[in-house]
Formats: sequence, C-alpha cells, structure tokens
Amino acid sequence: MAKNIKYILIIYLFIVTTGCSSKYFVQDDTYSNNPIYRAEYAEKLVNDSKFDQAIEEYKKHIDILRDLKRQNKASEEEIAIAYYYYKISEIYLKLNNIDEAIAYNKIAEDLKLDKIFVINQYVKIANSLELHDRRYEAIELLKSKLDLEVDLFNYEIDRIYKDQIELENQSIST
Repeated sequence: MAKNIKYILIIYLFIVTTGCSSKYFVQDDTYSNNPIYRAEYAEKLVNDSKFDQAIEEYKKHIDILRDLKRQNKASEEEIAIAYYYYKISEIYLKLNNIDEAIAYNKIAEDLKLDKIFVINQYVKIANSLELHDRRYEAIELLKSKLDLEVDLFNYEIDRIYKDQIELENQSIST
C-alpha cells in the first residue's frame, strides 16, 4: 500500500509540474470524488490566483481522503491530508491571513507532516509577520516552535530582534 501511495504522489507531482493535468478532465460530477482530480484542480486554482476556491477544493480533497480512511480503503492518507493542510496554510499566507496560515500549519504539524515543510512554513509566516510590522509576534511564534528547529529559529529570532533595534534607533535619530 505504501508503494501505491508513493506512485500516486509521484504521478501527481509529475502532472502538476508539467502542467498537463486538469485539461484532461471535464469539470463536472464525474470526477468529484476522485482525490487526484481534486488536488490537481486545487493546484490549477492556485496557479490562477483563485485562492478562495482553491482552499475549498483542498478541503473537499481532505474530506474524501478522510472518508477513504474511515472506510479502511486507505491506511496512509494521513500524510496526504497533512500535506493539504499545509497547502491551505500556504494559500492563507498568500492572502495575508496569517492567523489562518498558522492554524492550518499547526494542523499539518500535528498530523506529522514532514518537519521540513512545517519548519519552512513557520519561517515564511514569521517573515510575513515581520513585513506587516508584527515583529514581536514573529519572535513569539518562532520561540513557541523551538522544539522543531532550534538553530534556524534562533537565527531568525536574532535577525528579527536586530532589525527591530535598528528600526527603533532610526526612529530615535530622526
């Protein structure tokens, strides 16, 4: 079963990266319960900057995978489910909805998505908080996640602190 999941993910990644995906599917109920179609269609929506629709498609995809798991037709869908929570987090970050991005990345983390995805997303979220002048929130987020990656997060925390001090010094001198 694990090999099947790997092959499906490899095929999915090939289809998404080559751009030959959704054009072969008719957008009707024929494929509405096909998890690969749902994922491909969500990626197409992201590429078309239709973020709200993409979020809904990923949520439908998650529901389908959860239903398969409940029916014992799939045993390793948790990894895929976690990945799609991560993808929703990415979309919310693009929409500057940082609180939702954090919430969905936390779900992906709790579902044991590979740490590299989770860690990178927390860094992106912290950078977004910093860009929105919410540096102290970025620092607190990274501090709360030090158990995931001490060195990288400490580096980011130090960098943000230094940037904040520099900005405060600039405002004092002007």
